[in-house]
Amino acid sequence: MGQHCYAEETTKAGWFLFNHRALGEVKAIVSDNAVKVYLLNNGTELVAKAPDWHVVISRPAAKIGMEYSLKKWKTKSIGMLDGKPPAVLQYDKKTTTENPYGVPVTVLKGYARVTETKANYVVLKSKTPTEVNAILIRLFRLPQVDGLPLAYNESSGESYMKGETLWLNSQRALNASRRSIRVLVLNGIKTIKVSPHEFDYPKGLKMTNDERDILITTGKSEMMNALTNFGMNDALPKDK
Repeated sequence: MGQHCYAEETTKAGWFLFNHRALGEVKAIVSDNAVKVYLLNNGTELVAKAPDWHVVISRPAAKIGMEYSLKKWKTKSIGMLDGKPPAVLQYDKKTTTENPYGVPVTVLKGYARVTETKANYVVLKSKTPTEVNAILIRLFRLPQVDGLPLAYNESSGESYMKGETLWLNSQRALNASRRSIRVLVLNGIKTIKVSPHEFDYPKGLKMTNDERDILITTGKSEMMNALTNFGMNDALPKDK
């Protein structure tokens, strides 16, 4: 009997490459029923998929991981270690346009009165699972929005001066009032074909209840070098 060779089944997915102010370079792969995220700067991975959308974050090199229900993830995630929500924006303008990558997007102009924050929010117009949108929004610590976030920047005045008396330093106040922060930048987007196994939950992990076990890697020496340059190495706890 002759042997038959079967091509591996593939599924169409969106491939996104971001740069996030806190998380660094981030790659995300999004299908109709799953999402896989790679935090390229520290080797952390995230995966979630239908029907339950449980979120598992892991560091495969250390074989350590942590699992969240989607409900818990929405209130506390690795981008939200303190659990504090981002600003609640009121949107006053919507425009639909083409971004440099040729995909339809919605551009939102937002404002938060409490923090005096102004923001520009770029959202993918194409339909993506609401669960995926929610997972990425919390990972990136962004305000709630209807859609998959592609880019976000904000500027604020007095919110950066909290605890300071403005009249004591008028130049600093002026600089703060003009400060703009690019929180999320889209560096690449395309459609690819991937194996459904791309979205398999990792196996053989030692599960933890502390995100720091996953997030804190071998970067301590790098941080020590940076603090030493500023004469602040005593700020780090000493090894016992």
